[in-house]
Amino acid sequence: VTSIMLRNAVEQKMGISLTEYKRYFDEEIMRIVGQMDEPSKILDFLYLGSEWNASNLEELIEKGIGYILNVTKEIDNFFEGMFQYYNVRVYDVDESDLLKHWDKTYKFISKARSHDSKVLVHCKMGVSRSASTVMAFIMKDQRLTVDEAFQFVKERRSCAHPNSGFMEQLRTYEGILTASNKRDIFRCKSEQSLLDEGSKDDAEPSQGAFLGDSLFHMMSHTDWQSASEGVACEEECVLTLCKEELYNVDILPVVADLEAMESRSADSIEDAPLDQPSRTSEVVVTILPLEEPSCSVTAASPLPV
Repeated sequence: VTSIMLRNAVEQKMGISLTEYKRYFDEEIMRIVGQMDEPSKILDFLYLGSEWNASNLEELIEKGIGYILNVTKEIDNFFEGMFQYYNVRVYDVDESDLLKHWDKTYKFISKARSHDSKVLVHCKMGVSRSASTVMAFIMKDQRLTVDEAFQFVKERRSCAHPNSGFMEQLRTYEGILTASNKRDIFRCKSEQSLLDEGSKDDAEPSQGAFLGDSLFHMMSHTDWQSASEGVACEEECVLTLCKEELYNVDILPVVADLEAMESRSADSIEDAPLDQPSRTSEVVVTILPLEEPSCSVTAASPLPV
């Protein structure tokens, strides 16, 4: 069946000339014939097709398809119970929100791959809704941009053409994936840095390290004594860490003083001369009597015996 044959048949039936509609007939015939083609193989496990492909049981079995992703609101599942289905109920209009479904469709397609099966993604004609969903999967799985994913799908299914609303959502999705990928890269670098730090000798804090971090490490890796001995144990930990930190920053005189203080024995303390009290200056305090004009105080002379 060709477009010319159909156009001539319609002209004879209606008795009118349809020459001016030649282009329209050609496009529609190509679209109809395209729907009856085999589903397009996008990846080894991923096919993109139409309603016709979803209804062709023999073809589905022949290609080893076990999962079917139905991205339509108007088409029911043809073989319930024979295949694993997932439905995204949307119309092919710019206002339909496909973006919110792409996380789940990604998981569904990935599930087919993990089970060594194959998946067919279809809508009415395999042009807009299903093509957009396949592009979204490839963008995330292969880390492609919108333009790269569009070109990738277009080379394998020439009729693929998402509507303007879906293209805008795909660009939004691209931004989300880019931000997520950068976050994952940062997280991997952070985890690697932590692993590198952990491979160093934990008993020797690096120069400039916060003393509290070292103290926490020693406390968490030491079998603490009973509560009655906790204070002494804590003082020993702090003293040890202080000495290590001082060595790290090369304050040798201070460390020498600390060691000298620790090495003083009880005998040396007893033999040491007693500290002499410092000389205090004599202070003379003179108390002057208050001058009261109205009264005076006189000392009585001693009475004769």
